[in-house]
Amino acid sequence: MFQHKHHDIFTILIINTLNKVFDYWLIVVFSVKKSFSR
Repeated sequence: MFQHKHHDIFTILIINTLNKVFDYWLIVVFSVKKSFSR
């Protein structure tokens, strides 16, 4: 039970990190597209 809880917390941390990275990547892609369309 404790291990399962710990695993859930670890998974949530990974998911949160991935979400931040994904948001950052979207912003970068948007900026690059704007630069290329000029």
